[in-house]
Amino acid sequence: MVNQSDPRSIRTVARLRRAAEALGATKPLHAISVTELCHAAGVHRTTFYAHYNSVTEVVADALGDRFAHIVDSREPSDGDSAESITQQAIAELHRMLTWVREHDADLRVLQAAPVVGHGAISQRLREWVRAVHDDLAAAGAPLPPQRDLLDLVVTAALSAGIVEWAGREAEDVEEFLDGVLAGLPSWWQQKRP
Repeated sequence: MVNQSDPRSIRTVARLRRAAEALGATKPLHAISVTELCHAAGVHRTTFYAHYNSVTEVVADALGDRFAHIVDSREPSDGDSAESITQQAIAELHRMLTWVREHDADLRVLQAAPVVGHGAISQRLREWVRAVHDDLAAAGAPLPPQRDLLDLVVTAALSAGIVEWAGREAEDVEEFLDGVLAGLPSWWQQKRP
């Protein structure tokens, strides 16, 4: 998709993302055509298709980047107890869910293309889950030996739940977080801060 070493490619993708966000502020994202997006970004359709397959992919990419800022703000633990690591992780998850609720209209568009939507969110979530599990293991929490599988299962559950939840208008962050925590492994089952 994006050649990270090619400055032109990086600039083009950035222009497409900015244009998608700007157009998305004025109309529903599903109503944005490739032609309209290309015109707003100042790129040719051929250039667009060299980087993306659809407008939804551009939106997912942009949302994934925004979500990454939330996930990347995680402070690594340094000798903390498993309980304090869990409390920190729950607070971080609350911030992520608050961001999702604030952007749920955009995320609803991704439900039409769940594989794209899950990719935009789950890659960063998996990194976050792995970091939390690394901290918990260092603190002596009884994690199972199949850590890669554990990380994948927790990430998949969170990712699918978040994308599904984005389509619901009734549930608030607190209610959803309580439901998520009830379904996670026992070392996540702490009281919320």
